[in-house]
Amino acid sequence: MVASGPTSRAIRFGIGRSRIWGLGLLPAGWAAYVALPANTVADRIVNAGAMDAFAAFHPVRDLIAAADPAEDAEVTARRINALLLTVPRQRHTSEKVVLACQAALRDPEIADVEELSAYLGIGRRSLERLCGRYFGFPPKLLLRRQRFLRSLARYMLEPMHNWSSALDLQYYDHAHFVRDFRSFMGLTPTEYAEAPHPFLDRIMAQRMADQGASPQPDMPTVVRYAGDRQSLD
Repeated sequence: MVASGPTSRAIRFGIGRSRIWGLGLLPAGWAAYVALPANTVADRIVNAGAMDAFAAFHPVRDLIAAADPAEDAEVTARRINALLLTVPRQRHTSEKVVLACQAALRDPEIADVEELSAYLGIGRRSLERLCGRYFGFPPKLLLRRQRFLRSLARYMLEPMHNWSSALDLQYYDHAHFVRDFRSFMGLTPTEYAEAPHPFLDRIMAQRMADQGASPQPDMPTVVRYAGDRQSLD
């Protein structure tokens, strides 16, 4: 059982034939279920099965390990969701501001740290601490990452796959975008476009939708719940 913390750059890995179950946490979900500051595992992959901070998810590992390999994936997914809905949620004093910050980072009208600080009604130093603890990175980097994701999402969802029309309005020019692309992905936009990644496209599309960079795609996902008890909110 592994966990990757918040990411600011691409992680490359290889696997053989396998079945993988993935659970995604937004910052509010991290605050509620992980007893560890997000910035301590930022851009890292850790052995979550051996860490008490991820104890809330250890029963999921045990459930999957005990499952019949021939069991239908949707059945397993429903069992995982049922188990997650029983996990005790950690209440914390910053819950409302974390949710507000989570929403604000999705707003393309908020372009810099000063605007984000004013929107949330907290000082810059408090904002830095909040973002480090629950989002994993300083607010300036989070805003950069969000405008990059919006651009990448438009590129992926656009039939013609044109970078020029996909650029977020917060970019000064194409060179500005290329610098961000190299920083986050470790390659140029052209190199990314020429690389084969049919499996990655589906994962990235869902991840960007979950982060508010694009609409929810019309593709199968793990069963979702819309009630008050959202285990992965």
